[in-house]
Amino acid sequence: MTTRIKIKSGLKWWLAFFTTLLIGVVLTSLVINLFIDMFLTGAGNAWGSLAKPPSPAIHILQADSYHIWIETQDLQKFTISLNCYETENCNKWVKAENIPETVEGSGFSSSRGTNCESLDQWSLPSSPSGRVVECVRVSYAGPEFGSVNYFALLADGTLRHWVHSDSSITREVYKIFSFFLVILVGVSISVFYLMLYIVRRARKNRETKSQLAGL
Repeated sequence: MTTRIKIKSGLKWWLAFFTTLLIGVVLTSLVINLFIDMFLTGAGNAWGSLAKPPSPAIHILQADSYHIWIETQDLQKFTISLNCYETENCNKWVKAENIPETVEGSGFSSSRGTNCESLDQWSLPSSPSGRVVECVRVSYAGPEFGSVNYFALLADGTLRHWVHSDSSITREVYKIFSFFLVILVGVSISVFYLMLYIVRRARKNRETKSQLAGL
């Protein structure tokens, strides 16, 4: 009878251990993948404001990953550069002379609409606050690097900008990080149960010694 009780107790112990280990690993994987998806899709990125044009903008003429060309209320054309590594006029509106008809370069694509959600199958990002009258999406999908830019024109003539970029290195880092974090959770649960087992075994040994001493 005593042997059966010990076997049942041991089976319950191991069942509890493996159940906790499985739940811990699965939940950790789900949470990690959720956060990784948020980072890789830019779900947590916020809209930023571009510098105020010399006069209210009425139309986005063209845009690429680092520039946007607009037409203003007084029918003037301006452009602004967001690449501070290539120009001294970074984030400053200047009169536009040559406006590209299309986004140039392999891997680039562009689309536009009256709201930003309609330009992406995942509806990311949501349109910025305020009434959007025009939105342009420019994406680049390279072999090792990718980016997505949204330029939104609001009814008051101001512009908002949303950007997200990632790389193959970033994705690999996330994969390695998630793998080691899952392993860490599994090891932590195992160590926790090992400590409980040691404490439990020591307590039983003390009880056995006390019973033998009483005899």
